[in-house]
Amino acid sequence: ESLNRANSLFVQDQFSSAIPLYQEALTDASCSLEAQLGLSSSYLKLGDLHNAEISASQAIEIDPSSALAHFRKGQALFYQMKFQESLVEFESAGNLGNSWVEKCKTE
Repeated sequence: ESLNRANSLFVQDQFSSAIPLYQEALTDASCSLEAQLGLSSSYLKLGDLHNAEISASQAIEIDPSSALAHFRKGQALFYQMKFQESLVEFESAGNLGNSWVEKCKTE
C-alpha cells in the first residue's frame, strides 16, 4: 500500500511527499528494492545527492545485479562530480548507463 501511494505521488512530481511513504514501504521485505529505488530517484529529483547515493547503495546491497540501482548511484555520483566512481556504476548498469559512460569520460 505505501509503495503504491509513494509511486503515485512520484509520478505527480510530489517527491517530498513520496519519500516518507517509500521509507515506510522499506519495512516490507518484498518491496524493499523498489522502495530504495524510489527513494533514490526522489532524492535525485530534489537534488539531495548524498541521500540519493545512499539509497542506491542500499538497493545494490539488496540486489547487486540491479542495473537500475547502479544507474541511480551513477547519477548521484556524477552530479557530485565524482566522475570516476560514477563511471564504474554506469558500466555496471549495462545498457542503461551507456550514454552516461561517455559523459563521465569527457569530464
